[in-house]
Amino acid sequence: AIVVMNALHPEVGLYLLLQVRDLGIPVVACVNIADEAERIGVSIDYEALSRETGVPAIRTVAPRGEGIRELVAEAEQACARGRREPVRLPDALHGKCERLRASWPGTPGDAEIIDALIEGPEAEGLPASVRDALDAERRGANVEELRHAVVGGRHRRVEEIVEACVRRAPVDPSRELGPKLDRLFTHPVLGLAIFLGVM
Repeated sequence: AIVVMNALHPEVGLYLLLQVRDLGIPVVACVNIADEAERIGVSIDYEALSRETGVPAIRTVAPRGEGIRELVAEAEQACARGRREPVRLPDALHGKCERLRASWPGTPGDAEIIDALIEGPEAEGLPASVRDALDAERRGANVEELRHAVVGGRHRRVEEIVEACVRRAPVDPSRELGPKLDRLFTHPVLGLAIFLGVM
C-alpha cells in the first residue's frame, strides 16, 4: 500500500499510515506537496519519519514527478519483503486479541482484531465464525474505554512522531496574505467598493 500524506499537514496522514502499518501489510509513505510545505517553512526529516514509523517515507512533488521513481522502487521493495509482523498492542489489549484470535480464521494482527472489537459484530467484512466470540468479548468490555485506549494511543503516537520529525518556521505576519485581504475587504470605503464591483 502507498499512503499519500500532505506535507503541509503530515499529522493528518500519519494516523492512517499507522493504521495501515499496524495491519502488517507492505506500506510506503508518500509525502506529497513537499515543495509547497518547504516554501512556507515546514521541514520534514524523512529519515526520522521512516525510523519513527517503521515505514519508508519518500518526499514527492507529484506535478513535477519528483520522488516518483524512489516511491515506486520503495513500494516494489516493500511488496517483495511481503507482510510484516503485525504490531502487538499493549498487554491488556493484546490479551483481548489473544482470546479472539483462537476463533478467527487466518492470522490476524492485534490491530485488525481490536478494530473489529470496537466496531462490533456487525463490522463489515468480519468472518461469520468470529461474530459470537466477538459479541461475548464486547459484553465483558467497556467499548468506549477500549476505543479511547486505541484511538487515543494512535493520536498520541502521531503527536510524538510530528514532534520528532516536523519543524515549522515561525510565520512572518508581514508576509501573510490573509490578514492583508481581511483589512482590504473590511475597509469602510474600499471594502464597499470591492463588494459593489463584484456584485
